[in-house]
Amino acid sequence: MQLNPIERLFILSPVRAFLLHHLEVRQLLEMGGPLPGAHVLEIGCGPGFGIEALYRRFNVGRADAFDLDPDMTARAHRRN
Repeated sequence: MQLNPIERLFILSPVRAFLLHHLEVRQLLEMGGPLPGAHVLEIGCGPGFGIEALYRRFNVGRADAFDLDPDMTARAHRRN
C-alpha cells in the first residue's frame, strides 16, 4: 500500500520529524525510559525518523522495521 500525495507530504515533512523528536520521544522516555541494547521492532517506519530516535535517544542495540510502502522502507534504510 502506497501513501497518497497528501499523506506523503505530511510523513516526509520536517514538521513531522520535529514533532516526533521533541514531543513523542520525550513522552515515551518519561513513560518507559531508555532501552540500552534492546532489540526492537518498528511497525510502519515511514522514512525512518523513529528508527533514528530509537538509536539516538533510546540507545537500542538493534532495530528491525517495516512499512507497507516500499519507498518509505528504502528511505528509512538510507537514513539509518
